[in-house]
Amino acid sequence: MILKKIFRLQYEFQIQLGNKKYINFKNIKSKNNINILKDQLLGLIVEASEALQELPWKSWKQNQLFSISKFKIELIDILHFLINLFIFTGMNEKEVFYIFKIKNKINKERQKNGY
Repeated sequence: MILKKIFRLQYEFQIQLGNKKYINFKNIKSKNNINILKDQLLGLIVEASEALQELPWKSWKQNQLFSISKFKIELIDILHFLINLFIFTGMNEKEVFYIFKIKNKINKERQKNGY
């Protein structure tokens, strides 16, 4: 239910931005649509990098500050771009959950078998 609400909010935001034409691409393989997906993925990567920058990573430096609130905000920025990718490729929350369960089962089996 919550995932459905997140999808709806992000869908409405994309409509507000004028991106309705990118939602559930009819021709996902067109050069323009591939570029849109690349831009969304690049945005996700940049936000992941920003999240990483919020973590204290210098093992040699003492007294490094860590703001969990700033880190969480960056995680939400990542989620925005990820949801856009789902929406733009025609995935809804049910399909995401269905594929997630399949992949989760595969991952568990891999770990069980020493992957």
